[in-house]
Amino acid sequence: MTQRQIFCTSDIYDAFEGEVASLDLQLQSLGQHRQFHGRIRTVQCWHDNGLVKAIANEPGEGQVLVVDGGGSLRSALMGGNIAKAFADNGWAGVIIHGAIVIGMK
Repeated sequence: MTQRQIFCTSDIYDAFEGEVASLDLQLQSLGQHRQFHGRIRTVQCWHDNGLVKAIANEPGEGQVLVVDGGGSLRSALMGGNIAKAFADNGWAGVIIHGAIVIGMK
């Protein structure tokens, strides 16, 4: 068994500067895990979370969903119920370029 190597994104960028690009967006972690990984599945949707909700109810099998919401803040693409469905169905994580709703009481 090999030991898992820990590295930083900046190390990858330094080593492969001409071959990779950096992300201009500022990301915010809202989940229970600081890190996650898995096979990536992508989806594009604007102002409608119906497709995200449908995917959340599919078996995730450790995948990561990357949602291109165009950065729009007009309507949330994920809230608490959808987030719970992702967790319950075995998704490793979700990355959304768009609006989400975090718990309100």
